[in-house]
Formats: sequence, C-alpha cells, structure tokens
Amino acid sequence: MDALEGREGAAVAVDVRTGHIRALASTPSYDPATFSGNVMEDSRGWHELIGNRRKPLLNRARYESTPPGETFHLVVAAAALEKGLYSSVDEATDTPASYTPPGSSTALTGDPAHCGNASIRTALHHACRNVFARLAVDVGEAQLTATAESFGFNDEEVFIPALLMPSNYPRGRSAADLAAAANGSGGVTATPVQMARVMAVIAGGGKQVHPQLVTKVVRGDGSVEPPKDLAEDDGGRVVGQRTAEQLQSALRTSADGVTGWVRQWDVNSGGRTVSWSVSLARSGDEGPMAIAVCISNPRASSDRAGDVASTERVAERMREAAAALR
Repeated sequence: MDALEGREGAAVAVDVRTGHIRALASTPSYDPATFSGNVMEDSRGWHELIGNRRKPLLNRARYESTPPGETFHLVVAAAALEKGLYSSVDEATDTPASYTPPGSSTALTGDPAHCGNASIRTALHHACRNVFARLAVDVGEAQLTATAESFGFNDEEVFIPALLMPSNYPRGRSAADLAAAANGSGGVTATPVQMARVMAVIAGGGKQVHPQLVTKVVRGDGSVEPPKDLAEDDGGRVVGQRTAEQLQSALRTSADGVTGWVRQWDVNSGGRTVSWSVSLARSGDEGPMAIAVCISNPRASSDRAGDVASTERVAERMREAAAALR
C-alpha cells in the first residue's frame, strides 16, 4: 500500500510454496468508516465514493482484468519449450528483426540491436515482440491455448475464496491473431492475481499453485480445520520442471541474498496506458514470493509498475513483516 500510494493500481504477492496470498493491495482505497452510519455525512461519503472516477471501491487486484502486455511472453515461451521447438532458452530462434505473420500485412518489429535471431533469454530481456509473435505462430493455436489454460486463463471459477474476475485467452486464433495474443493484446486479459500465479508456477518448478487468502477455518463450536497445503492439493503440473528451470534462468537478474526478477512492460488499452511488472523476491528464511503489479495511467516513469515491484523494496517489507510477527 505504501508503494502504490497515489497510483491507480494493484499489487499481489503469492507464496510460491503454498499458494497463500501474503499481500493483496488495491489503490486508491477507502475507509468504510466514512459511510458506515445513517446520518447525512455518511450518505455524502458514500455518494462521493461511488461517484469517484478513480473507482476506489473496485478491488483491482482480483476484479480488474486488463491486457497483460509482454508479461504474456512468459506463457508463450513456456509453450514453445514444452512443444520442443527449442532445446534451451539460449538457442537462436532464427527470427528476423521485423516479422510478418502469415496472412497478415502488419510486421512486428523488435529492437534491431537485440531482437534479430534472438534467443528466448534475450527476447525476454528486451521484450522482442517479433520473436514471441513468431513463437506463437510456430507453437500453434491448440498448444498455446492449452498452455494458457493450464496456467489459469479461461478458468471462470477461481475462488480465493472470493471469486476472481476470469483472465481471458480467446480460442480459435488465426496466425495474425496469435501474433497479437503473444504480445498480450488481441483479447488477452489478466488480473494481477493471475499474473502472480504465472510467476509462482515458473518459480515453483512448473507445478500448479492455487492462490488462497484463507489459511484455516474456525467453526462455530471453536474447532479449527487445519491449514490446507494448497500447492500439494492442486499438484497439477502446468509445465515440465526443465521448462520452469529454463525460464527461471532466463529471468534471473541477480544471484545474491535477494534474488529478483523484475520486468516492466507498458501496454495501451482502450486509450489508457497500463504498466505491468512481474517478479520473484526472496529474503532470508522467508519463502519466495511471486509478485505481480499493474498500474493504470502512470503519470511518470517513477509511477510505473517496476518501481512498485522493486525486489529491494519488497524484500525490506518482508523482513519488517517477519520481525513484527516474531
């Protein structure tokens, strides 16, 4: 909440080992005490909230699904590796710097200095739209849809326990549609919880992780249901362990005490800019946290998602929280 202050956005941190959501923040927020009574002041407070164009009542973390931009490259890369198109993330993809999908007249261009014949590792680092468009076309509609759905897209009944807005991957795509979808547009949408879930799968060795806010249930008679190991309960494998390890290697940016993967992509959606970042943070004895941040209409470079998802900032917050709990 501190990092998101003043922004329209959301941030989610999911424990990779268990699926438990350790942080779920949405801003701007509100104080329910301002409308909890039955006097005129409370009525005015309520109407100010529902009329606020910044929508403080909307929980953006779980109920706002927007185009994920190049964060969706992670899903495309996973599909390409799973299909065996490339033996590793360091194999050249033989993609021209400007790639035109079959049946399309629109070329997708990446940074000529880095994106011509780039490997998956390089393409992830430089957000090479041309490479992932080519990968999506080569993977094919059926495989890419299956991979996206295994990560949680098109699942309309995800409860944490509150219902999540579904994250969408449209089926039945032409080559041109696949190229657009590969770059997180063309009807693809995701919530911040969903993108944290994608990172948790990759960080967790390819196994499914079900995000969950509830760790135990206390019955009316005072008895307590034991905590549920959500990762073990789901147990489903989204991608192979080698694929997950390859993607971990491609995303890793440091190997010291705080290992973090921070990527930032901006996408235009309906006339507004949406800034995305996904990362993994580790700190001391705490388990790895998969983090996703989405910010709407960033006012300046410092407002973008990468700043909020800074691993140093997250790691410091994790240390403070652990100390407080002890």
